[in-house]
Amino acid sequence: MSSSDQFATRIPGLAVLLVVGASLLAGCQVRPLHGTVAGSLPAVKINPADNRTEQIVRDEIIFRLSGGAGEAANAAYVLDLRVDERTQNVLPTGRFNDSSAGRTIVRASYSLRSASTSEIVLQGNRQATSLVDLSNQDFARLRAIEDAKERGARALAAMIFADIAAKIPR
Repeated sequence: MSSSDQFATRIPGLAVLLVVGASLLAGCQVRPLHGTVAGSLPAVKINPADNRTEQIVRDEIIFRLSGGAGEAANAAYVLDLRVDERTQNVLPTGRFNDSSAGRTIVRASYSLRSASTSEIVLQGNRQATSLVDLSNQDFARLRAIEDAKERGARALAAMIFADIAAKIPR
């Protein structure tokens, strides 16, 4: 039997194998491990922010709740949110040090209430800590603190979103 004859007899077997393999792979899909939450949550209105850090937290929660579609006009719930932050040194600065370690703590207190009955559904306090290198150079120091506030605000928003998603019915 020549090599071309052996190849010709193996083609049907290879074809069957490819069809079976393709049909098995067709059932595989890549999806998020925990599914999507944003589309299944009722609309939440968040009160306007008083400062930049609070605005970052507010925007991030809105984005997570709506899947990027923005704040809903007719909300089933209202979130009252208050955010503050502070930055402090954690190591004493020496005479010859160019920078020092610090941390920015972003805190939030919030309450979620029903828009129709004003009944409080969820209340809580959360905080996130971001580490920061505090330089002796003024602009570098200010920029590092702002970056730390933003990192803390995004982490805080993720925690508050998780609280909301766990509490309100779908």
